[in-house]
Amino acid sequence: MTVIAIDFGERWLGVAVGRDEPKVSMPLFTIDRNSEPDAVARLRAAAVNEGADAIVIGAPNPLRAEPGVAASAITQAVSVFAASLREAMPYTIEFMDERFTSNAAAVLRRDFPTADEHALAAMLIADNYLGHRA
Repeated sequence: MTVIAIDFGERWLGVAVGRDEPKVSMPLFTIDRNSEPDAVARLRAAAVNEGADAIVIGAPNPLRAEPGVAASAITQAVSVFAASLREAMPYTIEFMDERFTSNAAAVLRRDFPTADEHALAAMLIADNYLGHRA
């Protein structure tokens, strides 16, 4: 299986590819969220170029969900963006908890100083998703 993973942020979308055969994930690029049509087009192109089977979006899951509490603005934005992706491309859209990926990506960046932190976070999302499928 090959996935395109997205680290969804307030301003940026980190993008990575993950494969389970051989098990490897790589950061690809970061997209400015200000232009959703451009972002969707770049994601579609990446999915085609990488032979993706699915799109995995990192979605923040609260540590303690409270009944009756409205979803956060970023959670709502993830849902709206996922709906746009579903309309624009024929891939399964999955979600993966991404609460700690940005912190872990900051640590990884020490070892990979030229890599983009958002794309590294997406790489971790791809790794986690594929690891949960195994």
